[in-house]
Amino acid sequence: MPLPASERRAKLEAIKRSLESKGTLPITWKSTTPEALPFYLVPLSNLVWNRYNDRIAVQMLSDQAINGGYQEEYNETLEEKILDYIWHLNPEKNKQDLDHIKKNGQLIPGVVTADGVIVSGNRRAMLLKRAGLEFFKAVILEDAYEDQPTEIQKLETLLQFGEPDKADYEPLAKYLKYKKMRDAGLDSSQIAEFMGEDVTKSKVEECLRIMDVMDDYLSNHLDAPGQYYLLKKADGRASQEEAFIQLATTYHKIKDGKLSASWPYEQDRDAIRYKTTMFNLIRSEAITNPQEWRLVGAPGKKEKTGGIESSPGIMASKEIFESFVSKVKASVKEADTTTQDLRTYKENEKNVDLKDLHKKRESDWRSTRIEGRPIGKILAGAFNEARQRRQREVAERDPLVALKNIDGELVSILGQEDWEGEAFVENEDAINLVRKISAALEQIKKAMGLSKKLKSD
Repeated sequence: MPLPASERRAKLEAIKRSLESKGTLPITWKSTTPEALPFYLVPLSNLVWNRYNDRIAVQMLSDQAINGGYQEEYNETLEEKILDYIWHLNPEKNKQDLDHIKKNGQLIPGVVTADGVIVSGNRRAMLLKRAGLEFFKAVILEDAYEDQPTEIQKLETLLQFGEPDKADYEPLAKYLKYKKMRDAGLDSSQIAEFMGEDVTKSKVEECLRIMDVMDDYLSNHLDAPGQYYLLKKADGRASQEEAFIQLATTYHKIKDGKLSASWPYEQDRDAIRYKTTMFNLIRSEAITNPQEWRLVGAPGKKEKTGGIESSPGIMASKEIFESFVSKVKASVKEADTTTQDLRTYKENEKNVDLKDLHKKRESDWRSTRIEGRPIGKILAGAFNEARQRRQREVAERDPLVALKNIDGELVSILGQEDWEGEAFVENEDAINLVRKISAALEQIKKAMGLSKKLKSD
C-alpha cells in the first residue's frame, strides 16, 4: 500500500540526514545552468510513480475523461495501472532493459520530489520493481510536487524529453504536453521558453493547431472526447500523427484561401468537407503510407503547367475532389447505418468498461462490409482512383511530372516484399509492359542525349 505524502516526506528527509550520498547528478534546477546535486539510495516503498508523467499521458488523460474529469486517488490499484501502462508502451525494449538492469543494476540516477513523487526515472523504477530490487538511486529535491509545480514540470520536461529515454515517448506525448501547458495559462512564447532552445513559438503554435484538430476528431466525429488512445491505429502501436499534421495544415490553408487550387472553392464550406473526409479516412485507416495523406489536399505552390495547377493533390481539381468526397460520404453513410451509436452500446453492454466500448464500436465500424468489402478497402479504393486520376491529369500536361509519378510507382513496386516472386517476374503481361516502358525510356534518353552521355560516363 503506498504511503501517505507526509510519511514519504519524513522518510526521505531522514535519508538525506543520515545517509551518505552515492554521487552527484548535474541537473538544471531553479537556475539556468546545471548544478551537481547529490543522489541517494531510496527505498521504492518510499516513492510513488508520477501520474502526470508525459510518457503515459495518453492513457491517464483518457482514464480521467472517462471518469468525468475526476482524478483517481493514488492507491495500490492506480499504481498497478500506471506500472502496467509504462510496461506496455514498449514491451520488447522493456524486456531487454529488464534483463540489463538485473545484471547491472540502475546505472543512471533519477529525480524525486521531497514527498517521493518520481519526476525522472518512472520507467527505470518500474523495471527495478519488476526485477525484485528494493532501492532507486535518485536526487531528492527540496520541494514537494505541489509546492513548486511550475519549476518541477519544467525540470520534468527537460529530463523526460532528453536522453536517455527520449525515444520511448510516443508522438502524441508532445501535443498533450503543449495542451496541458496551454490549459495551465501559458501562451505560445512561454511554452516555447519552457520547452527549451530547440522549440520555437511557431512550432508550439503548429503543434497546438494539430492538437485542436485531434480533439475535434475525438469530440465531434467519434463522440469520444478525451479518449486519446483512439488517435492510434487499431493495433494500438502506431499513431496517425502524419494524417493530423497534413489535416491541420491543409485545413487552415483552405480557410485562409491559400490552397494550391485554381477553382473557386468556398473557404468555410470546403474546409469542413475536406476535414470530414480526412476524419473518415483516418477512422477507416484507408491510407497506410504516411506520405500519401498530403495528396488528399493540394500540396505545393500555385504554379500552373499547361493551364492547370501542377499540384499532385486531389483537391487541386474541382471535379476529382467533388467525386471523391461524394464517394466517401456515400460509403460512410452506409457504414454508419449498420453501426450502433455509443448510447446503444452502453445500453447493451452495461458491465463493459467505457474504454472497451469505444474500442468495440470502432472495430465494428471498420469491419463494416459494403458489397462484401470492408469500409477501409472501399475508401482506399476511392482514394487511389482519385489520386491516379489526378496524376494522369497533371501528367498529360507536364512530362516532368509524369516521370516523377512513374518514378514513385516504380519505387512503390520495389518496396513490396514479394515483387521478385515468380508471380510477377515471370508474368507475360508484366514482361511486355517492362519492355514497353524500357523502349519509351530509351526514346526519352535519346532525345536528352543521355544514351551517349551514360556510355561515356
